[in-house]
Amino acid sequence: MNLINILFIENSVGLAGSTMSLCSLLDYLDADLFEAHIALSRNEQEGYLLGHLRRPAHMAVIAPGRSLREASWAQRLLGFAQRRAPWLRGSVARAIAALDVLVVTIPYALRLRRWIKDRNIALIHHNNGFDVGALLLSYMVRVPLLAYQRGDEWNSPLVRWLAPRVTHYIANSEATKLNLVSIGVPA
Repeated sequence: MNLINILFIENSVGLAGSTMSLCSLLDYLDADLFEAHIALSRNEQEGYLLGHLRRPAHMAVIAPGRSLREASWAQRLLGFAQRRAPWLRGSVARAIAALDVLVVTIPYALRLRRWIKDRNIALIHHNNGFDVGALLLSYMVRVPLLAYQRGDEWNSPLVRWLAPRVTHYIANSEATKLNLVSIGVPA
């Protein structure tokens, strides 16, 4: 019997509860049915999983690039807009976010796609809620995306437009579910 290949993406900002939760999920995944392929964003996440998983899994550290919003030039531009023309700050922030998708998010999704190229992935499980890179990857490889939502999602025009396109969410609480519904995700 062929195993079902699942890509698990863990791209939190460090080693935290989401990585530990993923470890528990992977430990109880039926090894006779599923094969785990894990893309992590940090070396310490990989180290934790290597030391705690009950059985080996295919793993790679594939970090998303640093957001342009964190760049000093973007912060200066936003500050300038706020001081000179506060009405313009929102437009500047949206332009930086759009540029971020082009130069950070799309290259990240392409690196993930290269890593899973010959793995016959049937499902993508994003371990940290909605993620544009995971959604793009899902569309590129034409497989469903499951997002495990651990808290409130960012309420922005881009998120309100894209978040409902995730195949399925698992909300960790009723409050999290209500937040998803508030940004347009069907209940």
